Amino acid sequence: SGSVPAFVAAHLGIAQALGCVTLTIGDDGAVGGDRRLDGGRREVVRTNGRCVLSVEGGSARLRRAPLHAVVASRDVDVEVVRPSIEPLTGGAARRSPFRPRARVLPPPPVDLSARERILALTGALTEREPPQLLVLDPDAAADRILDQLRTWGYVE
Repeated sequence: SGSVPAFVAAHLGIAQALGCVTLTIGDDGAVGGDRRLDGGRREVVRTNGRCVLSVEGGSARLRRAPLHAVVASRDVDVEVVRPSIEPLTGGAARRSPFRPRARVLPPPPVDLSARERILALTGALTEREPPQLLVLDPDAAADRILDQLRTWGYVE
């Protein structure tokens, strides 16, 4: 369960960074990563000491051995090797789609009534283009999408 890393960190009395979506090891041996927070925000964590790090379930794919390999592993001697801490090359790979920041819009004029400000913010009474159903070949569809994104102000 997701509580195991927190219990391990509490038992050992060391720092914890739970639910990371990326992990990196710096040139100085510092370990860091990004944690997903509520509201689409991210938290960047970094530590130089001992800590417990856990990754979000969607960030790593579990690998399982086939049955014949599990049975064969019962008779194999396992050599235990203490790892040396060496920095990894390269940065963390993005595993989620890019989401641009929300556009900052100016507030409605303060001299409007509360109802008028709400209507201005929601755009409830503004004229809009009705939805369209288009059947286009791929090139024309791509051009139409780019034209609409330009109209909305997403593409320059």
